[in-house]
Amino acid sequence: MVSHTIIVTLRTLIKLYTHLLQVSKQKTEVIKDYQLEPLEELLVTERKLIQQIDKAESKRYQAVEAWFDSNESSGTKRTITVMLEKLAADDSIKSELERLSTQLRDLLTELKKQEELNQQLLVQSLQFVHLSLNMMNPSMEQINYGQNDTSPLLKRSVFDSKA
Repeated sequence: MVSHTIIVTLRTLIKLYTHLLQVSKQKTEVIKDYQLEPLEELLVTERKLIQQIDKAESKRYQAVEAWFDSNESSGTKRTITVMLEKLAADDSIKSELERLSTQLRDLLTELKKQEELNQQLLVQSLQFVHLSLNMMNPSMEQINYGQNDTSPLLKRSVFDSKA
């Protein structure tokens, strides 16, 4: 029964992480288009998803702990990988757990890459804003100090006085 709880929790985590990946891809598009309001909305959605993921992860952790306690596996790392090693090869639960854990791992890898892309885009956007601000506002050094770059104008009359 405990392994069924783990499977259900892994499915929930996969759904939540899939939704989080979609939000991350939407963030990429919003960042590219320099839209602040939709970005703020996506960040709120992202925070809510992360809270749900934390709750589901806590349930998964408790279920894995309960499985190890019921199978008298003390002194070992309590991970799904170790759990898979202890399950019988012909067990249907083992194949489902392997499939779900692989799917979750792949999903997390893709999410990490997407978030790294978003981070790079944000850094580039900030660099562009900083450059734009520097171009619009010359530094105080350039305004107050330094030599005058203007050479004295030659005084020429409009009329030739020697004529």
